Amino acid sequence: MVKLFVAGLNQEFDVIRLVELFSLHGAVEEIKVVTDKVSGKVKGFAFMHMSDERGAARAIEGLNGVSFDGKKLEVKRSVEK
Repeated sequence: MVKLFVAGLNQEFDVIRLVELFSLHGAVEEIKVVTDKVSGKVKGFAFMHMSDERGAARAIEGLNGVSFDGKKLEVKRSVEK
């Protein structure tokens, strides 16, 4: 499984639409939307787990810089800290 960092999400984005968009490039295993612990509002980014390297590479190539719900997506490989 390959973990991608996805930024540029607005607070009212549709998770299902986002998964469908990524699914055009490969199998999506899991999505983790990051929210504020106090308010519960979306912080504007998520982590998308793709099932394989090829699908992840296609998603990065095809979706980085694309407009989604009025905002520009930033899609890249997640770096563990």
